[in-house]
Amino acid sequence: MNFQKYYDEFINFTSDIDDSVPRGILKSEAFFVRGLIADSNPVQLIESGRAQGQSTLLLSKSMPQLKIISIEREFNDNDSSIALDRLSAQKNVNCLFGDSKKILPHLALDGDVVIIDGPKDMDAMLLLHKICQKRKISQAFIHDAYHGSLLRSWLEVFRKNVVYSDDSHFLIKYCHVDKQKSDKELKFWSDPKSYPTKKVYGGTFVCFDVDDLNFNLFEYFSLKIYRIFSKYKRSLLKRIFCDYKDKHPCEA
Repeated sequence: MNFQKYYDEFINFTSDIDDSVPRGILKSEAFFVRGLIADSNPVQLIESGRAQGQSTLLLSKSMPQLKIISIEREFNDNDSSIALDRLSAQKNVNCLFGDSKKILPHLALDGDVVIIDGPKDMDAMLLLHKICQKRKISQAFIHDAYHGSLLRSWLEVFRKNVVYSDDSHFLIKYCHVDKQKSDKELKFWSDPKSYPTKKVYGGTFVCFDVDDLNFNLFEYFSLKIYRIFSKYKRSLLKRIFCDYKDKHPCEA
């Protein structure tokens, strides 16, 4: 993983992008994706989940030669109009609307890279499984694989060799890309003595290479079981605590 090769280019191309977009990915996470995509030479990148377009903008600017198709479910909401405005000048981006669970498996081509940032957790993994049943994509990234997430717990059992954007070797060198973080935070994450840690750094991307994209029957059913357990747990918590809401650990 030769991230340093693309560092200066990434910083130059993305220097004018606001770091503080609500629910947007971190610049370090986009740099993680950009660095790992380099060797796969994809035909196109397909993104599921656009929100206000932060990930789309960062990736399209840092890889202007790559065709990006971005899918978002909702058309008539504030996030969609903000994203379309922010991405209007990006000639390599095509914004679509609809259910990515239905669209993406038919849209993907062999050799593509897929990024899933909606649906989440086991639904994201089931979507990836569905895509891999139809196409031989070269790489996949799923967001919100942070420590303590349901997704991370499945991966730690079934995909021990995948790479995360909160990997200590990566963060020690590149956490300073995230200018919106305090000096105290950056000092912690750039210090080798702070690791290992279960603290959460951003949403966290997990990267699947070709060898990680084959699912056996047992793994498929385990995804279903994890999903059922998660929904049952959430339902039970809502019954016990009427005001219960799922909360991302990075939310204030």
